[in-house]
Amino acid sequence: MGGLALSNRPDYSNNPYSHHRQQVGQQGHSSQSGRTPGKDLLIVPAIVLLVMCGIWLIFNGLSIIGAVMGQEQQALPGVTDAQLAGREAGKWSAIVIMPLLNILALGGAIAMLTRKAYGFALTGAFVSLIPLCGPCLGLTLPMGIWALILLFQPHVKKTFS
Repeated sequence: MGGLALSNRPDYSNNPYSHHRQQVGQQGHSSQSGRTPGKDLLIVPAIVLLVMCGIWLIFNGLSIIGAVMGQEQQALPGVTDAQLAGREAGKWSAIVIMPLLNILALGGAIAMLTRKAYGFALTGAFVSLIPLCGPCLGLTLPMGIWALILLFQPHVKKTFS
C-alpha cells in the first residue's frame, strides 16, 4: 500500500516556480557560480549607509563653516548669559559629536563593502542606530538594523577576512 501512495504523487520537477537550491562544494563555494554564499548580502545596506552618512557629513561640514563664520548670538529678552552659554556648548558638542559618529558609520559601511574588519563593520552598523547619525535624524536606523541582522549570520561573518 505504501508503494501505491507514492505512485499517486504529482510530479513537481518541471515546476518553473519551484525553488532550486544550489549545491555547495567542500570549500563553501557554490558549484554553479563560483561565488561564496552571503558575499553579496551586505551590498545594499552598506551602499545606502555610505550615501546617507556621506550626505550627512557634507551637511555637518557646512554646519561647522556656518558656526565658525556665523553671526554672533544676539541677546534675547529674558534669556540669561548662562542659557546662551549652554546653547553654544550644545551647538558645538553637536558639531563635534555628529561628524565623529558619521565617520564611524561611514567606515563601517566601507568595511562591509570590502569584507575586511568585521568588528569595524559591526561598530558602524551599531553607530548607525544612533538617531544623530544620518539625514533626518533616523533614516539610517532601518539600514543599521538590516546590516546587523546580516552581520550576525554565520555565512556572512565567514566572508570577512
